[in-house]
Amino acid sequence: MRVAGWLLIFGLALGGLAEAASGAYPISIRVSPGQPAPVYQRYQVIGRDGIKLAVHAWAPPRRPAQRPVVLFIHGIGMHGEPYSAIAAGFTGHGIALLAPDLRGHGQSEGVRGVLAEPHVLRADLGAVFELIEKTYPGAPVVLMGDSMGGLLAADYAWRGERRLAGLGLLVPAFGVNGGLLQKHVAELGGVLTRGQAPVGSADQLQAATRDPGFLRARLADPLALNEVKLSYLLTLARLEQDWPKAAAEIRVPLFVAVAGKDRIVDNKATKKVFDRAATPPSGKTWLVLPDACHTVCWDPDTPKLVEELARFVLGSPPDRGR
Repeated sequence: MRVAGWLLIFGLALGGLAEAASGAYPISIRVSPGQPAPVYQRYQVIGRDGIKLAVHAWAPPRRPAQRPVVLFIHGIGMHGEPYSAIAAGFTGHGIALLAPDLRGHGQSEGVRGVLAEPHVLRADLGAVFELIEKTYPGAPVVLMGDSMGGLLAADYAWRGERRLAGLGLLVPAFGVNGGLLQKHVAELGGVLTRGQAPVGSADQLQAATRDPGFLRARLADPLALNEVKLSYLLTLARLEQDWPKAAAEIRVPLFVAVAGKDRIVDNKATKKVFDRAATPPSGKTWLVLPDACHTVCWDPDTPKLVEELARFVLGSPPDRGR
């Protein structure tokens, strides 16, 4: 049933591969009056097996020395560049934001429709860490992830080789929403027979977002994946099986955000991971966005979320008045 659940998540097409000029995706965080716009740069790093990986970066024009850097892992089918939507929320606080395209996604090399094995993805992140160290020597790095990216970020925090200054998980995919699974289980047979999982329709996307701009951009995206191999889903299902038991290995400062109206992932599974993490209680932040849907980087509540994330990155206590 875990694989079936991941099939449903992918069938709902929670993202797509945006073209290089991803300006069609709505901007969730506008540049504040008097603040400079983020400075965008695309880097290329070489994975340890020679694969070329694209890394999208947004930096403040004047970054304070030793200010933390955020390394952000995109969600299912997405790539890094559309997350320009939230860049100003970090750069306005002097924080650089880097978002790589996972191999096989966006402008990175690799086989389309296939998710690399976890140890390969961790090695790829290691190459991005090397870029960060070269670009921002000595800067603390906070690792974040959106949906599937949250699952991958947690995996790296547990088994990766680099020390993290913090871990931020946005609607992390530790489990599939049970109602979704029951509703669509009858549709799985044909997909399992073909060995390919389709990327969804407009009706399916509407279950994941309340931002019509995101929906339009995703549907108009000419580089969106139409389908993926079932091995992609098997890889995610195997990762999911590690949690919440592996949460005891998480000891870094931890920020977890869930959407109150999320119809895609299981918030109860996420709460188990949060509760069982070995991070001291004073280092944990649990944020519920009561009215948000799954695409929390494109939602009316995104400004609130990103402001709290910036406070977390800078080591400030959460704003309990929000």
